Amino acid sequence: MAAIVGSIEIARRPEDVFAYATDSSRFPEWQASVVSVRQEGTGPLAVGSSAVVTRRLGRRTVPGTEEITALHPPRTWAWRAVGGLVRGQGPVKVEICTKCPSMLQAGLCPPTWVNAAI
Repeated sequence: MAAIVGSIEIARRPEDVFAYATDSSRFPEWQASVVSVRQEGTGPLAVGSSAVVTRRLGRRTVPGTEEITALHPPRTWAWRAVGGLVRGQGPVKVEICTKCPSMLQAGLCPPTWVNAAI
């Protein structure tokens, strides 16, 4: 299955975009399918940090655990789904954009759905 890639231009400094996009409590603000997020553990974001992300899939809400697999502030991070019905992984990068201060580019490589009745 091919990767899904999207990008958006944001009129903010890369450091601001990185801080916002990696703050799991803000996922529902910019990821339409996210209903809620519960961070696992305490402390600053680091490789191995995880959160239970509940997403709306059709008429159901489905929780799944996602963890950080790479972290290079303020430019890149990567994640993977390690539990739940949705499996996937993806790199995310914040780049300087010629038309605006920064651009957020996210990839899902590849998305995999666990065979289950939804």
